[in-house]
Amino acid sequence: MQVMWLKDALNDLVIILEYGKCVFGERITRRFYETLLKNERIISLNPYIGKQESLLVGCSRMYRSLLVHKNYKLIYFIEKDVVYIIALFDVRKLPSSLVEEIEGR
Repeated sequence: MQVMWLKDALNDLVIILEYGKCVFGERITRRFYETLLKNERIISLNPYIGKQESLLVGCSRMYRSLLVHKNYKLIYFIEKDVVYIIALFDVRKLPSSLVEEIEGR
């Protein structure tokens, strides 16, 4: 399946990578990014591998999530033959902020 990052998810990624470079350095940030790309490939091959995101039950779409790092998970939905990544969410935030972020997109 094709994987497409939506604009807001790309913005999340840019912010996280910039923060990572400043705080952890380029090498660690590159390793994080490579791990993220591996998980993107996994999702493209097995789109239903992510569990249904319990915080987003009742929304207009069925959102799934996949933990890609101890602090981050990809939030995505599947439509036809495309996986749309809608957010890269920091799990250290309040869970209710995920609902607010997704509803605002």
